[in-house]
Amino acid sequence: MAAEPDHDLPLLTEEQALSLALPWAEVDPDDPAQVLREYLRCLADPVYFIRRYVQVTSGDTTMPFALWPWQAALIEAWQNESLTIVLKSRQVGVSELAHAYALWRARFFDSQRILIVSKTQPAAEDLLRRLQFAYAHLPSWLQARNERGLPEPPDTCYLSKQTGSAFIFDHMDKQGHASPSLIRSLPATKSTGRSASATLVILDEWAYQQFDYEIWTAIAPTVANGGRLVGISTANGMRGVFYEMWVAAMRGDNDFFPVFIPWAAHPDRDDAWYQKQSRQYEQAKLHQEYPREPTEAFISSGNPVFDPVYINRIAQEIEDERLTPLEQTSGLTVYEAPDPAHSYVIGADVAEGMLKGDWSAAVVIDRQTWRQVAELRGKWEPEEYAKLLWRLGERYGTAGLPALLAVERNNHGHAVLQALRSPFTELFVNADRPTPPTSSMGLSALTGYGHLFFQADATVPGASPILRAGWHTNRMTKPMAIDALAKALREGLYHPRSNAFVYECRSFVRDETGQKMGAIGGVAGKAHDDLVMATSIAVWILAQPDAPAQALSYLQRMHELVTARLQEHEIEHARTQAQPAYQGRDLTLLHPGPVLVSPLPAPVSPVITGPVVDAD
Repeated sequence: MAAEPDHDLPLLTEEQALSLALPWAEVDPDDPAQVLREYLRCLADPVYFIRRYVQVTSGDTTMPFALWPWQAALIEAWQNESLTIVLKSRQVGVSELAHAYALWRARFFDSQRILIVSKTQPAAEDLLRRLQFAYAHLPSWLQARNERGLPEPPDTCYLSKQTGSAFIFDHMDKQGHASPSLIRSLPATKSTGRSASATLVILDEWAYQQFDYEIWTAIAPTVANGGRLVGISTANGMRGVFYEMWVAAMRGDNDFFPVFIPWAAHPDRDDAWYQKQSRQYEQAKLHQEYPREPTEAFISSGNPVFDPVYINRIAQEIEDERLTPLEQTSGLTVYEAPDPAHSYVIGADVAEGMLKGDWSAAVVIDRQTWRQVAELRGKWEPEEYAKLLWRLGERYGTAGLPALLAVERNNHGHAVLQALRSPFTELFVNADRPTPPTSSMGLSALTGYGHLFFQADATVPGASPILRAGWHTNRMTKPMAIDALAKALREGLYHPRSNAFVYECRSFVRDETGQKMGAIGGVAGKAHDDLVMATSIAVWILAQPDAPAQALSYLQRMHELVTARLQEHEIEHARTQAQPAYQGRDLTLLHPGPVLVSPLPAPVSPVITGPVVDAD
């Protein structure tokens, strides 16, 4: 019986192992000194054990597991990292390597509880048969004792059980007490991993496992309590737990150690081999099965809305820019400070604000350059989110006018808009902004946020549309906004700075009918698309032509509303201070589609500078 291997157990180099090794045929099983020497080498180094003594099959042929250098390095990573995620090409021997590593841990160390999860029941059974085959082909002095105590290896380890799903070794202490180590091979089911305590979990073909969300939820406590996890898979689109964990690992947002194994890692493959495969597979399938780099592997299993070619280009541009944010606090990332000579648009997506829900997100874009200058993302209650949006709009306001703010009004967006349309003094009273209203706040001190986006809803055919605050996402407006964003990205008009936005674009797809769009996959049941939606709203606004003169009728109604509000509050002095700021505001109104609205004293059509994208 041996103790649990040290977390940082060093491996022997190949030269050291070979210098100490005796040829298998020259190890005399009747010579205790030779047997002990080899046993201790196998105990100390899984690479030595696998390379020297593990046999594998290829067709009808049995052969030694001849490790390639990168496979030895991968074992070292498994030894030294508690969480490892491996994105691989097909048939490069990673799964077989993990199974041999599991055999090493269970054979030589006590109290090992190893769970290997495969995508199907036949796959799980086949895996265990391969493990049993490898064990049966070990030399007799490396096998554990049977019930009769034979053979007699240097330790007191007994093979106590072999079944269709488990492989159990009993490691006996000096008092004759057993500390079993087991390898359990199970298919991916809704209950797999529940109530299980494991020292090592191997998720084989993780991206293809059904119930991957439930399995991850079940095994996460095991990992948190000191266990190891090795996730292995070829790519299966931009969805699911494997994809999310890989993306987060590459961003440094979780503790997984990411390893990518390209098609060329197999020593028998060259360019001619790859060209042959390219004639047999469609390009998308070729990239998924035999990727050259990680991004290429994650094709979407649905129809991607945003072409991976230009999304990859944008990702490279963000990496090349190497822009250090000016500020990163409480969900706010600032890439550029406000320019007094420029104006800004804010698109805001609203989530439920619950821990397991989607995110609320807002994107600030410079109207003149079409560059993203800031991003707000987090999980807040509607009123708190409204306060953050108000401050962000003030920060990027110009000439006393806050930034144009377009809030998606679906679901909880109504609560956010209600808070934004409340007087400043009501929204921020007794909060962290006790500052009284000033003339620079204009009418927002009394009537709410002063530069909201309004949309014209034609609720009754032939009737005048009703103007409503906020952007309503529906089956008509969503494609309009997404198409405007896709065109702006494709033609290089819009310049995002956020890696999170790029990742969302990769998982934003159309369904099989081509009618619905959204994110797929994710630990919480779906991936996130909050930044995509917030950005699409803002970009759609940027893409619109100048406003028509029909703005006058709305302006008159708004003027009457504001005047009535001022009279009701009987604060003539505040009205005098606010009126100049009110008169300086701009108005963009489209009829009968979505519109941009804010008060203006005359039907002047402002000029939206910067690139213009056709709405279609």
